[in-house]
Amino acid sequence: MKPDYFIANNFKLPLDGTTKVMGIVNVTPDSFYDGGKYESTELAVEHALSLVAQGADMIDIGGQTTKPGSQPISAEVELARILPVISALKGKLNVPISVDTYKPQVVAGVIKAGVDVINLIFQDEASEKLILDMIGHTSMGLVLAHNSFPKMLDSDRALDQLKDFFNAQQQLLQGYGIGTERVLFDPALGYAYGLDLAGNLKVINEAKKLSDDFPMLYGYSQKQFIGDLTGSIAPGRLAGTQAVTAHLAAQGVDFVRVHEVAEAKQLLTMLNQIWRA
Repeated sequence: MKPDYFIANNFKLPLDGTTKVMGIVNVTPDSFYDGGKYESTELAVEHALSLVAQGADMIDIGGQTTKPGSQPISAEVELARILPVISALKGKLNVPISVDTYKPQVVAGVIKAGVDVINLIFQDEASEKLILDMIGHTSMGLVLAHNSFPKMLDSDRALDQLKDFFNAQQQLLQGYGIGTERVLFDPALGYAYGLDLAGNLKVINEAKKLSDDFPMLYGYSQKQFIGDLTGSIAPGRLAGTQAVTAHLAAQGVDFVRVHEVAEAKQLLTMLNQIWRA
């Protein structure tokens, strides 16, 4: 059964059918969206505080880009980018701080730094076991993304395949002491983790089939599939991103992960007012 709340350390966010916003803070020199605009600690902290002021319900800090074709970096480099930002933000925010990573060494470092959520996409079984064991010994939250790459999902069966994956992961997480109230599931939109264009559209269009059963977070902001459909280049895909946000809100998705928080919050506020009229 889908829980009533998402719990991450001392934060308890209701899963009440109202879509909430995770704001993206890229502390990287090669982000596909902002190209390193917030690479410095000072600018990243300022940006995170601004996103919260705009209404972000959670902040997601990333120290390595995961865009297709990107080169991996060491855990040491990733930690050197994000730990100063986390340290500067702790105690200044009234929302959970999430870190987007897949490296066990980075997870260990940010747990010590006091983050509230790990935003995770598994790369291998060994790392998966290490990371889940670490998270299981905390009270923090987890965003768990689907990854079947290089195997592609069947676009006609993508929703059923995702349900099977999420159900299996719920059972796995229970074994590590991670309850369903501490987990958000992410279908991993885009081209990097098992979905083609038709699959992306299917998983967006019929999102309610997932959000009815699982706490869901969707990340799609400014992604390439929007550009392929609209002929636009990031960061000029806001209108396409907003169209996806509106549809997902109507489908009852719990969280959306976006770059432009103010615009997303304005859209969601208007939709909620219209639906209540």
